[in-house]
Parts: sequence; structure tokens; C-alpha cells
Amino acid sequence: MRGQRRVHIPRLAALTRDDSASVIPSGARSATSRDLHLHPKPWTSHPPHGFTLLEVLVVLALLAITALAAVPAFLSDRALGAERDAATALASALGRVRDGARSSAAPATLILSPKDARVWLVWRDSTVTEQLPLAPGVALAAASADRVECRFDPAGTATPFEVTVQGRVNVPVRVSPWSGEITIGDGAPQ
Repeated sequence: MRGQRRVHIPRLAALTRDDSASVIPSGARSATSRDLHLHPKPWTSHPPHGFTLLEVLVVLALLAITALAAVPAFLSDRALGAERDAATALASALGRVRDGARSSAAPATLILSPKDARVWLVWRDSTVTEQLPLAPGVALAAASADRVECRFDPAGTATPFEVTVQGRVNVPVRVSPWSGEITIGDGAPQ
């Protein structure tokens, strides 16, 4: 055993609270430097589990930034809620009349009374009366306050029609006279 350095490795179970690292307990064996590499230290044998505080804080900061970016978009859509609902109901009634004219091969007409939000859907010899759902503070405005009419031909053309749903914001509903296309507010076809 010449040239080999002998090192004492204490057994952990043999140490007590009163023992210090410099004291070699009884029953401890001697080991060579080669033995030190075969037996890793107990506190480094397992990799750490979980997340560090810094990692958790970074993730929370990213979630907060994402939430702050999404809230204004959500609130603007919510602000248009009642007006958008009324405009969608009017566009739906217009779409039913347009589709009725195309399927029956006869003209069909929608008549709207803006002051009380009543709608008459007229096909050939039948008439259906509906009430548009308007939330409090929402009203309809048109060129004529009495009645507005939109007639759809089977070929797809229509009489010009524009009604504005008024509330906190104004949402126009239009019908193109050339194609019969119905648009709400921003020009999205319905």
C-alpha cells in the first residue's frame, strides 16, 4: 500500500449530535482515495426536486402580464354586448327574409318599426310579427322614425336598408342593394 493515501471516512450512522467531523468514531474504517469516488456523498446523491422561488415568480409575472393584456379586449367586447345582440337579432331577421325570397322564388319584405322594435316578415301570402330584444338604454334609429322597409328579390338584390342600433356605442346594420349582403357594424357579413 505504498504510494496510496489513506483517508478515514466516518459512517454517518455512527456519528451522534455531540460528535464533530474531526472526531473519528469507533468502528470507522479506512479507505483509499479510490473508494471515495465509488461512494458519493449522501447530500449530493439525489437531484433537487420542485421549482425555485425565482422560477415561480417569473411564471407568475408572465401570467400577470398576459392577464393585463387580455382584460381590455374582454371589456371592449362586453361593452358592445347589448348593442351587438340587438344588431345580430335584426340581421338574423333580415337573413330569414332574404333566404325566404330565394327559396320561394318570390319577393319577401321586412318591415321595421324603429320606435317599438317590432318587425314584420312578409312572404307571398304570410306575415310573421316579431319583437326584437332590446336591452334598457338601447334603441333603433333609421331615416324614417315610423317604418323602414327592405325588400329582397329572388335574384339576390334588395332595396337599400340601414338602421343603427344606439346605446353606449352605435352599431349600424346595412343591406347592400346590389348583392343583398347583410353587414353589422364593422362590415362583417352575416
